[in-house]
Amino acid sequence: MKPFFRTQERKDELFEVLESWEGTPYRHHAGVKYYGVDCAFFIGSVLIELGVIESFRATEYARDFCFHSYSDEGFGKHLREHPILEEVGFKNPMDGDIVLYKFGRVAGHSAFYFDGNSWQARSKIGVVKLDWSIDYNRLTYGFRVMEK
Repeated sequence: MKPFFRTQERKDELFEVLESWEGTPYRHHAGVKYYGVDCAFFIGSVLIELGVIESFRATEYARDFCFHSYSDEGFGKHLREHPILEEVGFKNPMDGDIVLYKFGRVAGHSAFYFDGNSWQARSKIGVVKLDWSIDYNRLTYGFRVMEK
């Protein structure tokens, strides 16, 4: 399998979609552009909009689950089991990689890497583009989106 975002055309499409989500407010367990989105649904919604996946479902999760569990690596486990994602670490990210951050005790936050920035839905802020280095010490996993 080859990385999905390997061509300039696909990178350009990804950038346009990421930009179109910027400013969408944070809303727990939602994924509607301009209305509200959380970090998990942001990843799923962007991939749907790009035609990479057809649908995205997430089990119910508490807003602060990552602060109360030492063992619930459900987020990372779910991504590891997805057929179009390949775990690649986070040391040498490529545009379009999905990264997980440890906030609290386990990985509980996700973002897209793109051109030295991370695009993410942050509580109290919404969808923003942040410099990659801001939360670098919290990174725990990296996943590459692969062609089917």
